[in-house]
Amino acid sequence: MSRRRPRGGKRRRGNSRNRGKAPAIVALTLVALASSALIGGYAWLKVRSLDNVALDPETNCPLDGPTSVTAFLFDTTDAIPEAAFMHLRNTYERAIEDEIEAGGEIWVGSITDKPGELVVGFRGCNPGDETTVDDWTENRRIRLEKFQRGYREPLEAALDRIKHSEGADQSPIMAAIQSVKLQIFETAEARDVPKRLVVASDMIEHTDLYSQYRSGPDYQAYLNSPASSPNRTDLMGAEVTVLYFNRPQKKFGSAPHAQFWANWFADNRSGKFNFVKVEGI
Repeated sequence: MSRRRPRGGKRRRGNSRNRGKAPAIVALTLVALASSALIGGYAWLKVRSLDNVALDPETNCPLDGPTSVTAFLFDTTDAIPEAAFMHLRNTYERAIEDEIEAGGEIWVGSITDKPGELVVGFRGCNPGDETTVDDWTENRRIRLEKFQRGYREPLEAALDRIKHSEGADQSPIMAAIQSVKLQIFETAEARDVPKRLVVASDMIEHTDLYSQYRSGPDYQAYLNSPASSPNRTDLMGAEVTVLYFNRPQKKFGSAPHAQFWANWFADNRSGKFNFVKVEGI
């Protein structure tokens, strides 16, 4: 019996060796976890950086094209009264602040008395303000400065220039709308995105080919005129809003005039049509 070994003797020697290995195993585990965290963190930052769309430095538009296009067309062939202009400014500022999303393009221009000619006041995209910035990859102050100097301030300056525009002898509204479609809506970048046209005007078409001062808002008279064919266009489903100046000197009512333009825009493949009377006239 004296030769019998104590119970568990081998297990005690084995445990001693395992205890020596334990710190090394723990260390290796911690290194592996740290490496995984670093790799995962890098991958997460990489994904977040890809979410921040690269912008064209001149237009502030996404390099792969705008997310929407809004065109503001101002009819300055007749003077705009001060009260009416205040209403227009409120609508305009609400659009550039609240309705045009980051990445959305805005074009601002005016009509001249030459059919199809446009005076461009601004064209570019909303880069987004500081609230759209990812703090991990961008700087809020830089983005706010880009929003103010590259978007908000030039848009306000464009509207101020339009306010002081001089009148003209003709009002080729239809040809101007056609030019907006051809120059802005039909570009490769804008073709497949939502489009909106805002026209601020008394909407009295007056050219050598056709004049509502002569025929009034008789749509059939327009269709029979030589102006019908050259002014035909495809507005590609763009939503249309008319900010309407109700000139008191015209010899016809606003309701038939609105119906004339509802017919014209429908025939030229617009989307939703909105007719809003501007206050102050």
